[in-house]
This record gives sequence, structure tokens and C-alpha cells, in this order.
Amino acid sequence: MSEIVIFRHAHAKSISETETGLDCDREISDRGIVEINDSVLKLISENFKPELIFCSPYKRAVQTAQKISELTGLELGKITVSNLLLPDAKLSETISMIKSIDKNSILVTHMPFVSEIVMNLTARRILFLTAGWVRILIKSDKIEIISSNLIY
Repeated sequence: MSEIVIFRHAHAKSISETETGLDCDREISDRGIVEINDSVLKLISENFKPELIFCSPYKRAVQTAQKISELTGLELGKITVSNLLLPDAKLSETISMIKSIDKNSILVTHMPFVSEIVMNLTARRILFLTAGWVRILIKSDKIEIISSNLIY
């Protein structure tokens, strides 16, 4: 049994604000930092403590994961960057990875992939605002949503 938090990265700067002009290089904005603080405080208030964080290699996802780590007191070495959380990753492989996780974890990825993951796991269609999350309990016989923040 484990709890997994599916977390959309925080608000990011526009592509025109990157040095490279590439979407993957967009950094989180000042607004994004505030969003992460608020979202993680809600998780902490629910007594959720991650043991691992997985994130997409996109800069804004990595920065979101690092900020989550800082706020929760998790060592930066517990962050794993995974191509299985890229916006165009193969959903079936990502779901297999999620189901194999046996520790309370946070996964940081992108829209619409976060919604696709939750739909596949729970049969619920959810849209995420930036820094929104869904907390899911995964048992051998059942998967259920425990709580959420900044979704609709």
C-alpha cells in the first residue's frame, strides 16, 4: 500500500522569457513559487510526508520537485527525474511505474498528462490548475482518491 500524489508543475514563465525559446526550458515564475508553497502546506496539513519525488525532466517540473523537497524536508537526493513523466510519455508505461512504487511519493508532471494518469487510475476526469494535485491511495485490490487541491 502506498500513497501517490499526482502533482502538476507550478506556473511557469512564458517561452519568450527563456534563453533558448524551448518549452522544456521554461522556469517556474514568482507566482509558481507561491502556488507551490500553498499546495505543499495543504499536503503537510494532511500529514502527508513524501519518501520519494519523481518528476519530468522539463525545467519547471524539476524546479517544482526541488521546492516540494525543500518544503517537506525531503533530501534532494530522493528526487528522480524520469522520462516516464514527460508530457508525451507512453501512458501504459507510466501507469506500470506508478503501480510499482511502494513508498509515499509525489509525481510532478504536466497537463494534460496528469489528467490522463488520474483518469486511468481512478476513472475520474480531473483538470489541474498549476500546482494542483490529487492524492491517491493504492492498495493491491483498490485505488481511490483521498484528497485534492487546485483541481476542477
